[in-house]
Amino acid sequence: MSQTETPSTDKRRSKVWSILLWSLLGLVFFLWFVLTQIPAHWGAWAMTRSGNVALSGVNGTLWNGRASLATVRVDGEEFSLGELRWRIEGGSLLVLSPCARVQTQLDRQRLSARVCASLNGNLVIHDADISAPATVIEHLVPDELDGQLSGRFERVELDQTGLRYIRGNGSWRNVRVNDGQNWYDIGSFAADFSDDGEGNLVANIFDLEGVLGLEVKAQVYAIGGVHLDGIMSLDPGFAEEIQAREWIDVVAEYQGRDDNNRLQYRLDLSL
Repeated sequence: MSQTETPSTDKRRSKVWSILLWSLLGLVFFLWFVLTQIPAHWGAWAMTRSGNVALSGVNGTLWNGRASLATVRVDGEEFSLGELRWRIEGGSLLVLSPCARVQTQLDRQRLSARVCASLNGNLVIHDADISAPATVIEHLVPDELDGQLSGRFERVELDQTGLRYIRGNGSWRNVRVNDGQNWYDIGSFAADFSDDGEGNLVANIFDLEGVLGLEVKAQVYAIGGVHLDGIMSLDPGFAEEIQAREWIDVVAEYQGRDDNNRLQYRLDLSL
């Protein structure tokens, strides 16, 4: 031991370090308490400031919150998501890419996904599971629709210009259509979704069962519009029921009968 250091000096130094350590731990716990108690309304403000999302009945904290009712606006149309719950992953903040687990529920409509945002404004959605009644897309067509939509998307990337990347699949089961007078049972269908590298959505659609057969590639353009290319087959009885002979030649070219004796048509149609 040097002449300048004494046992009492060592004790004072140890005491100082103990005070500093406990003060630091106390500060960490204080900050943790403050951050975890930030009200959910702060998170609600961040989600709704764009004007495309509306929340009501918000409670909980910024990190683990709930809204009793959430609605989103897409192309001027408002869609209700029902109850919304979110949980922010604290570790994601360390890499400057905040992520949250999101769940919504409304009757037959459900959504769960992991959503991450980057500093440049890009949005990445992981492991999204979606289920909803077909009525959510009735605004896209002139007729009433029924059936259940479901989808599983491994990854979806969006930037300020729109879609950058998508991989997933989905189905529409027990499809029914009402033309204003009658309901028609169509069948069930599935699709694989991807992008073409230019911001456009590509869906390969095929039938699972029913009176309408499909093997169609649908391309949905970011600038608007849809192109359909492929084969459509109709059960003869169903074709007569919907009076297909009176209008189908306008949208498709007759190719004969397929192996199941269904009327087969070639689609090459832009909408």
